[in-house]
Amino acid sequence: PPPVTLPLRRDAPGFAPRPDGWYRGELHCHTHHSDGDSSPAEMIAAARALGLDFLAITDHNTLSHLIELAALGTPDLILIPGFEVTTYRGHWNVWGDRGWIDFRTLTPALMAEAIQAARARGYLTSCNHPRPYGPPWEFAEVTGSHCLEVWNGPWVLFNAVSLAYYERRLKAGERLVAVGGSDAHRLRGGADEVARVGTPTTWVYCPGPPSAVALLDALRAGHAFVSEGADGPRLTMSAGPAMMGDAIPRPPDARLLLTVRAVGGAGSTLEVRGAPGCLLQYPVTGPDEVITLTLDVSGTAYVRAQLVSGADSDLLRALTNPIYLR
Repeated sequence: PPPVTLPLRRDAPGFAPRPDGWYRGELHCHTHHSDGDSSPAEMIAAARALGLDFLAITDHNTLSHLIELAALGTPDLILIPGFEVTTYRGHWNVWGDRGWIDFRTLTPALMAEAIQAARARGYLTSCNHPRPYGPPWEFAEVTGSHCLEVWNGPWVLFNAVSLAYYERRLKAGERLVAVGGSDAHRLRGGADEVARVGTPTTWVYCPGPPSAVALLDALRAGHAFVSEGADGPRLTMSAGPAMMGDAIPRPPDARLLLTVRAVGGAGSTLEVRGAPGCLLQYPVTGPDEVITLTLDVSGTAYVRAQLVSGADSDLLRALTNPIYLR
């Protein structure tokens, strides 16, 4: 019989639900099943040490790590199966348990076909690190992924290029879920290691019983934000009952009432952005600040929020997914 691989579970026995429905985790990292230096068990231990709730190990073009993960009991950590489809023209993640995806896609047409095939199987897909030294996503015209990794490793590593690419896709009318992942490969690199587990951390809102299936469903809906680390600022945004990832009717007078909450963001600047660029800036001074804003959204089909460093406005600390305007 074929070996047992980690399933995409609909339950999480022994995992205590979070009262507020928010879960933090790592969506992109590697072990010695591809080009990492550590075992899946060691990567799990690193995630536990950070207090993460979920972990997706995404080794390159292989399912072998999922065989090892299937044998590991993790009652205090939700494991999400997945792997990184590593092509010669760009990398993309798939999360789920629907089998291997061919990475030999040398043309835009073949890349688009592979992404659509993965989606048809039920995978959640993500375009990874579309920036210099990512390696870059060379088929910029190929779309179709559910998510886009706007933040890979420390922010200063050209992630502004990824975010700008994401903005161009939003302006073109796409609805893409912004995600982050450390892309950590080495746990033994010491203080000089740049890519570290949980840098950045993706937070997902899952109000019901948590599980790998429920978390991916919530991520597919865009109910998520990205923070600089496991203990970094928490940034959420809502418009009435709608939250990040949702689509709402455009207000008749084009005036949108928006509520943004920043926890742990003191000293940062809140920016609310849309298609024209920055729509509003607001200094965050308190440790837990709720900010109510009324914005003119006549020139944009979406709004999103981000926290930037008070000392360096190019340094992001957290960003939300958009709310879309119909």
